[in-house]
Amino acid sequence: MKTCALLFVLVASSACIVAAAGPPPVVAAPSDGAIAFDWSFAGDTSCVDADVSDLDVDIVDPGSGDVVVSDHGEVCSGAGLTISGVPEGSYDVDLTAFDPRGNAIFAGSFGVDVVGGETSDVGLITLDPPGGPGGAG
Repeated sequence: MKTCALLFVLVASSACIVAAAGPPPVVAAPSDGAIAFDWSFAGDTSCVDADVSDLDVDIVDPGSGDVVVSDHGEVCSGAGLTISGVPEGSYDVDLTAFDPRGNAIFAGSFGVDVVGGETSDVGLITLDPPGGPGGAG
């Protein structure tokens, strides 16, 4: 009788849990990223000192020429900007800076690769007067 009771205790205490094995859950990668940059207006990083009131930012697909993100009238404050909600891909970014009277006084552009869920920080971008090295015109 003692043997049966001991055998019952051993069997009852050695329970095994079996879980169904399967692939881990798939987590979708974010499809949008962001572009960050600092600016310089012909060497001056101050919006006030450069007489810049606002900027237009166009993010363009270089293959099709389509504007993917357009942010016009962005108030010039601080020393740079971050544009979020940019689909993953490679882009040309065109910048135009305006004085308080609405005149385009600086322009520039740069290329960037955007990765979903990340911020692509391109550093300092120098905008020049129209017709200058980085300016349009």
